[in-house]
Amino acid sequence: MKNPGRRRQSGNVMIEFALSSVVAVPLMLGIVFGGITLGRGIQASQVARDTAHMFAKGVDFAKLNCVEGDITSCNQHLIVRLAEGTGMTLNGGNGVVILSQVTKVFAEDCEAASLSDADCRNKGQAVFLFRTTVGNEGLRSSNFGTPAANLIQDDNTVKDYLKDPGAQASGILNLIDLGRGDVAFVVECYLQTSDLFGGGRGIYAYSIF
Repeated sequence: MKNPGRRRQSGNVMIEFALSSVVAVPLMLGIVFGGITLGRGIQASQVARDTAHMFAKGVDFAKLNCVEGDITSCNQHLIVRLAEGTGMTLNGGNGVVILSQVTKVFAEDCEAASLSDADCRNKGQAVFLFRTTVGNEGLRSSNFGTPAANLIQDDNTVKDYLKDPGAQASGILNLIDLGRGDVAFVVECYLQTSDLFGGGRGIYAYSIF
């Protein structure tokens, strides 16, 4: 004869297991997601810092002649290598790196270019000298603005930065004090985490040299 008490105990164990799973499964997923997000955040910071360091040291990151899959075609492939494991490619994927050179326009710069105050409309403003992107530029825009497309030349330098308001950068002077002739090398990195968990989330980091 079967013991009815054991049957009741077996049912209780199943209920307890189900209840504990309701708590444990989301907790485990949260721990895993948090760990991956932390790792992606560290990588984003490293990509931004290492790229900015090379950028400031004179490495040419212009997109001119870059070919996907040909690592000898341009130095932007170095950035893709730094972001290895994220799914970012030269022109797409799950991340984007935005590189900018920024300076401040002084009255002396206008005078040296023989521009009047009326023509030197960016006097006193931070302006872009250079802008390029690596990866999927549709994922995120720069925190510091984007130079007008018609001002960006084939070598990614920005023309008419003294007189065209489309070359102005925003917010950078709140982070760094630029004297005449100073150039800030700014690198912003955004890496998605949604390739694993969905939801369109990502990690942003920037570095200025």
